Amino acid sequence: MAVIANVALTNTFDTWRVRTNDTLARLNQFTVSNSAIYANTVTANVALNALGTATVTGLFTASGRATVGTNLTVSGNTTLGAANKTITTTGLIDHTGRAAISTNLAVTGNTSTNKLVVTSSVTGTAANATFNKTTISSSLVSSGNASFSGTTTDNSNALSQTLSDGATISWDVSSGRVATVTLGGSRTMAAPTNLKVGTYILKVIQDGVGSHTLTWNSVFKWTAGAAPPLSTAAASVDIFSFFSDGTNLYGSFLPDMQ
Repeated sequence: MAVIANVALTNTFDTWRVRTNDTLARLNQFTVSNSAIYANTVTANVALNALGTATVTGLFTASGRATVGTNLTVSGNTTLGAANKTITTTGLIDHTGRAAISTNLAVTGNTSTNKLVVTSSVTGTAANATFNKTTISSSLVSSGNASFSGTTTDNSNALSQTLSDGATISWDVSSGRVATVTLGGSRTMAAPTNLKVGTYILKVIQDGVGSHTLTWNSVFKWTAGAAPPLSTAAASVDIFSFFSDGTNLYGSFLPDMQ
């Protein structure tokens, strides 16, 4: 607000008029009534602390810190957070609409969700987590108790994939528990990544030349410790099935499938 106390009695009427107009212009920008605050432009450092219920019906942009003592109701589209920023909540979040999580959701308390779609991962630590109608396309990790109700789809390890041929063949099982690889030469099978307890299937195909071998990483376990030999004919197909305890894969073998 314009300072008017320094206007001397000797100043002219026009000086008073100019100062009064400046003051009224500022009051027009920021006006307080008995029940509401109207702000067209606020250029000073302002902290907005809502001790009761704050209702925002338009656009609310806070580049600094906003503290809400009880309830904050937002009726429009709301974006929380930015790149390399952290949103921390210590109370109750009651969400009745759609929540889209594109990276990680960390849950440290008791959590109940309904129609939760996660495109990366859900991590529940030392907590009881209840999920209803949940689709997970990457991974679910819970060190507490996780229970599922309704229709739950876990695509993290149910997909099939084709592995890239190379001197060392890599298998990220989070992209598919069922995998196919065509050998273009004698290869080494690396230890699969993102293993969980469960079953896995690997289809190995000889290329048009054939007679290629496959050396297995030590996490692959075989009867009597001996890996079975591959079928050698060109375009021959061998099927390997594995049970994993989360660390090792215990294999069985179906040779020369035709």
